[in-house]
Amino acid sequence: MHLDEQVEATGYAELKTPDGKTIRWKSEGVASWTGSSLFGLKKHTAWFRHNEGEIIVKNPDKKTVKKMCAIAIALKAQVQGDEGEVYN
Repeated sequence: MHLDEQVEATGYAELKTPDGKTIRWKSEGVASWTGSSLFGLKKHTAWFRHNEGEIIVKNPDKKTVKKMCAIAIALKAQVQGDEGEVYN
């Protein structure tokens, strides 16, 4: 199912360390979104992981939570935090 042209199913998360090395984590269900600002940084990739009926994003900023809510509307789902709080 294609829900969003800004979110790409990649099957991996990848980042560069400060010393220039690349770390890659492969997992089925991983997708990337480069629209995240990560607390004011100009470009950051937010990684979404689908697992056992949940979509997980670690430490989302406000812009990423907004994207998560838009995706949840399309899926007729909800965004819920670690403490049980629901986002709209």
